[in-house]
Amino acid sequence: MEMVRTDERLASLLTERYGLRVTLNDIKKCDQDLTQKIYIHFLKDIGASLEQINTLPFEVTESVQQYPDMYRKALRTMNLAKLIKYFLYNIFGDDSFMPADLYDPKPKKTKHFFWLLLEFISQPSEQLNEIEDQ
Repeated sequence: MEMVRTDERLASLLTERYGLRVTLNDIKKCDQDLTQKIYIHFLKDIGASLEQINTLPFEVTESVQQYPDMYRKALRTMNLAKLIKYFLYNIFGDDSFMPADLYDPKPKKTKHFFWLLLEFISQPSEQLNEIEDQ
């Protein structure tokens, strides 16, 4: 069953689901920070392990070790993009998600992804079990 797709409904569903204060203006802008927060909440919601997205690999070069916070943020965003892309491709066959969608999210494309994710998590558990079995 497909949901009615309005910006107002999307803001309401994201607020209800994740306890974030998401306004209609936030949905229209789709800024980078809120977009990334929503994706992180979604991944937590489906049980993904987010431990690795914040960890620098042991073998990083000395220049990375000198500026760990700068590299950690970039690495975190790239790893988040990998997880989202993997999920969207494996569940929906959609390979259009790119890391740029986290750095410079475009409202139309971002809302499309949010709707896919919300529709997925609102499916009856029987359908989710079938997907997991596959």
